[in-house]
Amino acid sequence: MNFLVQFFNPNMKYRKINSLSKDVSVIGLGANIFGYSCNKVQARELVGLAQQNGINYIDTADVYSSGLSEEWVGELTHKNRDYWTISTKSGINSNESINGKNTKKIIYENVVNSLKRLRTDYIDIYQLHHFDPVTPIEETIDVAEELICKGYIKHFGVSNFLKTHMDKYNNINKNIISTNQIHFNYVHREHTNELADDFIKHEKKLIAYGVLGRGVLTGKYDVADKLLLKEGSRASKSKNVKSDLDELFLLKIHEFKKLLESYGISLTQYCVQHGLQNEFLLS
Repeated sequence: MNFLVQFFNPNMKYRKINSLSKDVSVIGLGANIFGYSCNKVQARELVGLAQQNGINYIDTADVYSSGLSEEWVGELTHKNRDYWTISTKSGINSNESINGKNTKKIIYENVVNSLKRLRTDYIDIYQLHHFDPVTPIEETIDVAEELICKGYIKHFGVSNFLKTHMDKYNNINKNIISTNQIHFNYVHREHTNELADDFIKHEKKLIAYGVLGRGVLTGKYDVADKLLLKEGSRASKSKNVKSDLDELFLLKIHEFKKLLESYGISLTQYCVQHGLQNEFLLS
């Protein structure tokens, strides 16, 4: 919780996403942990503290905790809905294939169900969780345009799209995609450069997830700690966290943390500022 107070207020910055009626805070609240490694009391505290410190963007997905994340987001934001920019996704679980999941029927049904769980009449940014190589892109664009026309969603976005995926959509409708949510942090940034020029040119936004490496880039994981994977911890549940708990990698992070601290900078501060220096990026 101290992280929120340290970084957000009173100098929160805001950026515009195309024609959204309100500017969006450069730092958002990721609700993927709601119902997973974060209980409802903690979720309520996080949402309240985020709002107090100027955050007005919150991200979730229909598959996070099997819809529970969306339900909690809806419960915690519906009384002041106009304040929040809410993004959610037509998602898949980690053991599912995306093939055939971006059809008109599935996306439409997913949007309707998300609206109910979120207790809202509209979704500010609705995203595809992954690129579907099977469903015709024209079909996906068609349902996106229909949902925007009906007012169910304000903007259509994507997640984990590479430049080749973006090009396929841009060749049909270069204006349909407003955002692309990608894995980006000080360590993982391989896809950002190839996407940046196009997003700057068309005034779109990349939305970063994993800026702090799901906690790994805060320095909280010590290579000497034998309880890293203690039962119930996020590291014990998430294969993505486990993949970064390599002994050599943790040693390098530890040394980098010590170097930064010798200049009076925390590892967390450095990683957050590394993301915020990109004008086309929301973190």
